[in-house]
Amino acid sequence: KHLSNPLWEKERQRDQLPANYKLLDVLKENQFGASYLVSEPKRQQWLVVKKQQLAYEGNAYKTATELAKLAHPYIATIHGTARNERVFIVVMEYVAGGSLQERLTQAFSLDRWLILAQQLCEALHVVHELGLLHGNLRPSNVLVESATHIKLPDFGFDDHSVGLGVGSGVDWYQPLYEE
Repeated sequence: KHLSNPLWEKERQRDQLPANYKLLDVLKENQFGASYLVSEPKRQQWLVVKKQQLAYEGNAYKTATELAKLAHPYIATIHGTARNERVFIVVMEYVAGGSLQERLTQAFSLDRWLILAQQLCEALHVVHELGLLHGNLRPSNVLVESATHIKLPDFGFDDHSVGLGVGSGVDWYQPLYEE
């Protein structure tokens, strides 16, 4: 069953996203952009559509376009990118295990942490060899595919607090209405 969301429908049509993308969940929506979980019948899988205002693009569009050519076990697969006068869009695989941030509430054995750290370093090394950077690595964008397998998304994004102004009261990472 898909979710009805007027903003998604308006933006899907305006940004020419495929009509067969069915909205399953709004993962994040704010003044900087949005992330949507969609089903895509052709591939018979769930995908994440990330839309970012151009003002906060950093090198994300260029980096995502380059990484769309790459298949790596520790880097989230990018299925496509697009850009218009308002936003850039990245369509990537959905990793169902959540983020490392969500998992940090649990104790990790040293052996398990070393496995994940090695994967993280390998992914970053491969991307650095291509002359690209992650730009804003943090636990919330280290995705957990299984207890011993991570995937990295969101390469090329700037630190989203840059350009917002010190003391502006705007915090990209703080969920609305939550401490």
